Amino acid sequence: MSAATRPATAGVSAPGCCTAPPTSAGWRVRTPSRSRRGGDPELLRPLVGVRPAYLDAARAEVDRRFGSLEGYFADGLGLDPATRAALRALLVKPA
Repeated sequence: MSAATRPATAGVSAPGCCTAPPTSAGWRVRTPSRSRRGGDPELLRPLVGVRPAYLDAARAEVDRRFGSLEGYFADGLGLDPATRAALRALLVKPA
């Protein structure tokens, strides 16, 4: 992949912070080596962490656009009833 066709690194500019060369899966941040050089791994927490407010906002948007989570799976993702049932059987524990 040439430099002209390689995607931008979205503000990652410190030397050695990403593995090289980039792969089709993207660049992988190496937080342990960054922290040894004085980088702060906590700066990445907003990018990889989960906040209840973000989950609430996502769920509200799903409900607004599709009426329910079931509507999102059916209409948003285009999953047929058999696929939804198979996923539910694999991913949901009975109460």
